[in-house]
Amino acid sequence: MSKEEKELIKSSEATEWFALINLAHILTEKQEILVKSTEFCKTLGTSQQTASRRLQNLEKKGWIRREKKFNVQKIEITDEGYHAIFHIFDKIKDIYERFHIVGTLVSGADEGRYYVSIKGYYEQFKKKLGFEPYKGTLNLELSDHHYAILTQKLNNLKPIIIEGFTEENRGYGSVSCYTSVVYKLNNPDTICKSAILRVERTFHKAHIVEVIAEPYLRQFLNIKDGDKVVILLNNNY
Repeated sequence: MSKEEKELIKSSEATEWFALINLAHILTEKQEILVKSTEFCKTLGTSQQTASRRLQNLEKKGWIRREKKFNVQKIEITDEGYHAIFHIFDKIKDIYERFHIVGTLVSGADEGRYYVSIKGYYEQFKKKLGFEPYKGTLNLELSDHHYAILTQKLNNLKPIIIEGFTEENRGYGSVSCYTSVVYKLNNPDTICKSAILRVERTFHKAHIVEVIAEPYLRQFLNIKDGDKVVILLNNNY
């Protein structure tokens, strides 16, 4: 963390962050707004005097510019104010990622597509998971931290077992499945029922997690290599 960021945190009160974010919500795509302190206090859930004090503090910090026009104020968020908002976002995102299982999308070698397409596996996936999976897997690379969280959670859950079998003199091992939902980080509105696979034999390195779902997840979630995906285990959907 830079010296400037430390000073930013040190000098800021939670109430001022809240006031700034609420102003940003009101502004939306506008560059400036005309607002009465009586209206802004309703947004903050405070008295008019407190709302006025919040605006004064934001102006002192250089996060907003104000110009009084009759009984209203013209308010504009400054570049410094937007920098503060982005800093808040980064800090919250960091906290969010620490407490959720987040993986980075990477390309596979079509190993998942091959195995999901095998009839002995495919028919069991349909029957036991309750959906007809897309013939391919989503490969998510996890950090040491997130992989440890995932492993701990999976060890405390009862898996759905896809039984191993023999086909054309070749043996196929069993697969443990864990029901889940996935969505693109920062876009929780588009969520998809899925399952995490624990395969006995795989060419993936240890921190790659394979996910299957009914739709083609790259298209459904609008994701590409490098994007971050959140995994929620054992949800009710």
